[in-house]
Amino acid sequence: MEECRAVESCCRCQASGDSTELLPLWDGNVYCPVCIESASPELLRQAREHSILEDELPWNAKEHIRAILRLHLVITAVWVAVFAWICLPTLVKDGTAIFLGLLLIAASIGVLVFAIQGPIWFCLGRKTRPSMTLSNGTLTIKSPCLSRRCKPLCTPLEQWTWYEGKVKHDSSYRGLARRGQRAIVLVYTPPGGFLKTFFRYKLACGLTDERYAVWKAFLQVSGLREYEGMLRNSD
Repeated sequence: MEECRAVESCCRCQASGDSTELLPLWDGNVYCPVCIESASPELLRQAREHSILEDELPWNAKEHIRAILRLHLVITAVWVAVFAWICLPTLVKDGTAIFLGLLLIAASIGVLVFAIQGPIWFCLGRKTRPSMTLSNGTLTIKSPCLSRRCKPLCTPLEQWTWYEGKVKHDSSYRGLARRGQRAIVLVYTPPGGFLKTFFRYKLACGLTDERYAVWKAFLQVSGLREYEGMLRNSD
């Protein structure tokens, strides 16, 4: 890859910059329009118009509300179950009516908490969506965080592998995207040692149909290695 940068030749077909136009892609290398267009005409257009490849999950209010409702339903169910267990002696002592009344009070408290927290969770979810950018071979990841002290993570693209998977493989998107939504999943594995066996960072990108096609074509043109682990075929 370093050779094609030095002599300004296409990194795929080795066409010289003296004989054809060369375009830089976001991996920091240059390619001829023929190689880029053969992968995807849309990729060629994006390469001409954008020096940075950006990706962020589009805001979907309906999906986010569903996620909040599911989460609160679980929290309320656990709260009512714990409350019922604590009040179980009341069922024996005072009868069913009192016991059901206490459960109704517990459920009402859960609804009240949701009425207060629901709008807060909705606003926070919109402000803390993860995003990423790729430019000159450097992948910059902005994780969901409310603190201004949270700095983006920057890593070389060549340290990643990729596969065609689903958004849910990236834990930071769980509850924010519809189930089964496809995505290009980038996988980062630490260089070696203990963490290499147990830790892999997964990053979902290509979160719309247009972005999915651009990411797939770009990764194929750039020659980034495909991930071959068990995670590739997981649901």
